[in-house]
Amino acid sequence: MWYQEHEIKLESLWKKSSDTSSDKKLCMNEKDPAVEPRLQPRPSELRLVLLGRTGAGKSAAGTTILGSEEFPSEASSSTVTQESQKRTGQLSGRRVTVVDTPDWLHTGLSEGDRRRDVGLCVNLSALGPHTFFLVTPLGRSTGEEKRTLEIFGEKALEHTIILFTHADELTSMTLEESVHTGSRLLEKCGNRYHALNNKDRGSTQVTELLEKIEELVAGNKGSYYSTEMYQEAESQKEREEERLREKQQKKLQNFLRRMKEEIQTREEKIKALEERLREESAGGGAEERERGEREAAERDGGSELGAGEGEERERGDTHRREMEELRQHYEEKAREEAERHLDL
Repeated sequence: MWYQEHEIKLESLWKKSSDTSSDKKLCMNEKDPAVEPRLQPRPSELRLVLLGRTGAGKSAAGTTILGSEEFPSEASSSTVTQESQKRTGQLSGRRVTVVDTPDWLHTGLSEGDRRRDVGLCVNLSALGPHTFFLVTPLGRSTGEEKRTLEIFGEKALEHTIILFTHADELTSMTLEESVHTGSRLLEKCGNRYHALNNKDRGSTQVTELLEKIEELVAGNKGSYYSTEMYQEAESQKEREEERLREKQQKKLQNFLRRMKEEIQTREEKIKALEERLREESAGGGAEERERGEREAAERDGGSELGAGEGEERERGDTHRREMEELRQHYEEKAREEAERHLDL
């Protein structure tokens, strides 16, 4: 009885969103690649992808949705999802494919490994997911979850439901009070969310979730997040990364140019100081020699003359060392700043 009522409700959703013209009914075939995705009838299979951080409850949510222990629990580090996995089951007479993904941001994956696993996720959910579940523990969002969703680009937002886990921890607060309905990410996802208690397998929560999935898919006219959308997101990301690289390179070049000009200015000042020192030393030396000769004649000795020249040489050497240290300081500063810009 419940199943018949549920089917009637879901069929009514699709009736609202489908074109009822006989011509389009004749040509709409899910297996026909020439048919536009948004003109597809109700899909015979639902493809779902679980995204989120380690410990958010992705694997447990997949198990709850499919109704059996399909995915290993994340309770211990040895069972943390390391690569995307696919499981298939039946839900209310529908074939459902669920893809569980690792924490792409915090599992120590290299950029190359992360990109490969994202590609694996796309292949496992081919032709493309109808729904992304951004899984986050209720009341424990860090704001980093959106970075995972950004991997798939803006188009993914149209196919996303935020799935809050640990709903069993709700006490006196209602779900609406616990969820920050004004958050920007939730608004971008059309304020679509659902709370899931992974400890309760016998309630109607999965049925309610299925209804929300059907509403989302019906609102998208049966379309899904396609491989082409992912490729476009990747291309856009590469273009943005190239733009940022060019911007940083330009900033670095401008900085190096300014440092070169500053070093050149300092060197010119050093040369001017050295030239003045030589002139002062030359003039001072002549005076010192005359004075020394007079004193030597008086005392029949030349030790004072040698001492005066030695003091002049020492002052000159000290000044040159200071100038060299100043030059090295600015050169080291330029190198450090250049390396800092390259690391950005």
